[in-house]
Amino acid sequence: FKQKTAYEIKECDWSSDVCSSDLAVTVVTPNRRLAQELARAFDATRIAAGLAAWEAADILPLNAFYERLWEAATYSDRTAATLQLLAPAQEQALWEEVIAASAWSSELLSAARAAVQSQDAWRLAHAWRIDGALELFSGNDDARAFAEWARAYAKRAGGELDSARLPDVAAKLLAGDVVLKPQTLIVHGFEIMPPQTRDFLRACAAQ
Repeated sequence: FKQKTAYEIKECDWSSDVCSSDLAVTVVTPNRRLAQELARAFDATRIAAGLAAWEAADILPLNAFYERLWEAATYSDRTAATLQLLAPAQEQALWEEVIAASAWSSELLSAARAAVQSQDAWRLAHAWRIDGALELFSGNDDARAFAEWARAYAKRAGGELDSARLPDVAAKLLAGDVVLKPQTLIVHGFEIMPPQTRDFLRACAAQ
């Protein structure tokens, strides 16, 4: 995507824009491993150019970019108080608590393992915009158990924010001058892009 605004989003060859010193460029990737590989490739181009020192490229996983926007808003004096973001360990603990308190707990081999799987399912449900459908289909025992746990988890989390809902909050933070945004955002390496990610990128392009 390339927008005719001060804030651009592009799916393209990332290296030429990142190497342009006159651009404020951020590259986002679907995972940390790819971000690290691109950073190493960028450093290799600087070494090949004969440079002894250079500014590090701003390359990071999309999840880390969401967290950057949330953190910038948290410490900004231009916005009201933001929601508290749960740490991964806190999310895990909440899932373990609701699972242990459920009637299904006695049937599980490992509540901790079920909590990890529930976290993943919760993120996927939000990423694909099907979280509202969890109660609509009876499904098998696994589906019914997860729907019950998800309902209890959302209630216990209360007004606190988790990684599954962070992209939607980050999209809202892009409005106005609450957070500092890069001039160009390059989206690299996404073979599958869920609706939640597309909505976030549309929010970026609208700025």
